[in-house]
Amino acid sequence: MSPMPAQSAFALASAVLLVRPEALASVADAVTALPGVELHARDPNGKLLITLEDRASDPLARRFEQIKYFDGVLSADLIYQHSEEIPDLS
Repeated sequence: MSPMPAQSAFALASAVLLVRPEALASVADAVTALPGVELHARDPNGKLLITLEDRASDPLARRFEQIKYFDGVLSADLIYQHSEEIPDLS
C-alpha cells in the first residue's frame, strides 16, 4: 500500500512580541490585520502573545518576519512552530 498523497499542509506558530508601550495599540491593530494572525494576550507594559496559522510554513515565516519590523516592535520571539501534511482521505 502506497502512502496517501498530501492534499495540503498546515502550519502553526506562536510568538511573543515586546513592543514599546506607547505603540502597543497600533502594533496590536497591525498584527491582527494580517491574515491568519490572532492576538491572544496583551500586557499594558508592552507584550503581545500571538499565533500565526497558514497552509504552509513559508508564508507563515514571511508574515512573522514582517511583524518583526513593524514600527514599535522591539523584539519578536518565536515560541512554538509546527507544520504537517494533511493527507487526502478521499
